[in-house]
Amino acid sequence: MADLGKALGVNPAAARDLALAPLADAPALTELAAWRRDAAISRRDVLKAVADYDLAEQALRLEVAHQYPAISLGPGYNYDHGVTKLPFSLSLALPPWDLNKHAIAQAEAKRAEAGRSLELAQANALAAVDAATTALATAQDDFRRNRDHDVPLAQHAHDNVAASLKAGEADKVDELAAQGAVLDAQLALLDARHAAATATADLEDALRRSFDPAETALIQTTMTAEKTKVAMGVGR
Repeated sequence: MADLGKALGVNPAAARDLALAPLADAPALTELAAWRRDAAISRRDVLKAVADYDLAEQALRLEVAHQYPAISLGPGYNYDHGVTKLPFSLSLALPPWDLNKHAIAQAEAKRAEAGRSLELAQANALAAVDAATTALATAQDDFRRNRDHDVPLAQHAHDNVAASLKAGEADKVDELAAQGAVLDAQLALLDARHAAATATADLEDALRRSFDPAETALIQTTMTAEKTKVAMGVGR
């Protein structure tokens, strides 16, 4: 309870009185393929890589434009002793002697580097989702095996030993050993359930998506409210 209180930022006495909700069953991953695709295009790290690529692309276009002469016309306004004058300034900017090829090459190299960073960000996102999905499937299989096979088998063996003890065909040592086997199976079940919960959290993190309907609804409500505030601010 001390560790739980520290994690929640409350004292251990308050954490001891908390009513913890039971662990939820395995999430329904019927839309995992769509979520995986969304993670590869909408995660924060991916979006940052996309923005960096766009900036590199714009920089390259600017350098390409600088290989040609640039003519600029600047209108002005002047009032001198009751006379209004409208002067104009004309300027001509010539490109570098190499027609800006060096700067273009540098910009192309930066764009290529940004493209590799984008590909790496998407690959990392997909790899994280795949690894978390595999870990969750393994953890769920272990949990189901412990729940449906190991624990019932250990309990059945204990019941048989208890019946044999009543009939005088076994001793107390056999019963204690059977009880220990039941406890081991139950502890393994708890470990498997903890592993499944951890794998679920890892998959949520990889997908940047919550599997809790209440949390998802809260996030959507908050986002809608913020969008409404922004729209009202823009309208004013």
